[in-house]
Amino acid sequence: MDRLQSTKVNSVCSSVNAITRRIIQGSVVGSYGFIIYVHDFKVVGLLKSDLKYAEDFTIIVPENTDVSADDEMRNVLLWSDDNKLSVNLSKCKEIVFRRQSVKLDILPDTLADIERVSCAKLLGVFIDCRLKFTEHVDYVIKISNQRLYLLQQLRKQGLSVKCLDVVFCAIILSIITYALSAWGGYVTKDDINRINKTLAKAKRYGFCSKL
Repeated sequence: MDRLQSTKVNSVCSSVNAITRRIIQGSVVGSYGFIIYVHDFKVVGLLKSDLKYAEDFTIIVPENTDVSADDEMRNVLLWSDDNKLSVNLSKCKEIVFRRQSVKLDILPDTLADIERVSCAKLLGVFIDCRLKFTEHVDYVIKISNQRLYLLQQLRKQGLSVKCLDVVFCAIILSIITYALSAWGGYVTKDDINRINKTLAKAKRYGFCSKL
């Protein structure tokens, strides 16, 4: 690699050391490099599956399984240690999916040092333990309304209607349609109406040419 690094804090520099391993954050090839690096990771159980995308790991453990989720987590930590990777447990989340009609929830034991949540963000989409996406719609509407205010300020600065339409598609329509094929079919009628009201507001204010 032929690259060196030192750290400077309050005018004091550390010794210079060679960089022996890295993935450059934000680079085009960084995510692909990491995927190649973690390609050899395998789950322990026969009924498990693991999903790898960029620096994200997701392990799916079914209710009836030959190996517990706790054993799978230990496997992740051992593999990471062997491959000189550090797992940030504070960013790791556990979510237990279950049916809405179940009257009594009998949940498995929590994983050590990992927070169990009722809603998790996976690749930019919020999904809750009942496989509902209301919180994701809340997030989409909140961000859209903030950006509608930005468009209002841009119009005050003299941005043309045509340019406002382009910016609307770039910063609002894009977030509404992001991963829509994954969550759009599961939202309630009320959530659809909430999104439509946000789009109608944008049209009414003249920020987009058509709905």
